[in-house]
Amino acid sequence: MLDWLIVGGGIHGVHIAHSLLRRCGVARDRLCVIDPHADPLARWNHCTENVGMRYLRSPSVHHLGLDSEELTRFGRTPHGRVLERYSPPYDRPAYDFFQAHARQVVTESKLVDCWQQDSASGLRRVPGGWGVQCAQGEIQARRVVLALGRTALRIPDWAAVLQAQGRRWITSLRPASVAPTCPIGNMPWCWAAASLPGRRRWHWPNANPAR
Repeated sequence: MLDWLIVGGGIHGVHIAHSLLRRCGVARDRLCVIDPHADPLARWNHCTENVGMRYLRSPSVHHLGLDSEELTRFGRTPHGRVLERYSPPYDRPAYDFFQAHARQVVTESKLVDCWQQDSASGLRRVPGGWGVQCAQGEIQARRVVLALGRTALRIPDWAAVLQAQGRRWITSLRPASVAPTCPIGNMPWCWAAASLPGRRRWHWPNANPAR
């Protein structure tokens, strides 16, 4: 039985795993991260690349490191210095800069040694801990962290009319594969505002975009 099982290898799952390994001294063979993707942060990378993100939406104290100033310190290293940029007034870090630091966190933690590409489908109590049902079989751990994020698309009530008109809702869209004349909008699950992929036009039939 593992000490820790983290379900989800996105931003939150990676940060929790990094903290347990580097700050709390949990042994790598006592911790496992399961995620449907082959690599850490795959879903995050896909979504942020899709919207053409240039700067993060949060200030520089929000990152995957162990303390609030770690990203700033990374900016003083030879690798970080060439990428360090911030957007005022809240010091929002440049996307490339944030991503370079995130990759360093994954490397320092040797997270690939704890990684299992798998999908969780259930959770049950077992003696001494929990059992998580996965595609490759059950994994048992004393503690389970659900860092799932939102991967399943939930169509809001106001969109039912558009869906009935034949509008399609896609969670894995790659703008490069869409014709330049095709009007699309991208509404990331983790932000309140809509983001539009570059060089696209917003298409909102029979509605006032200002509302």
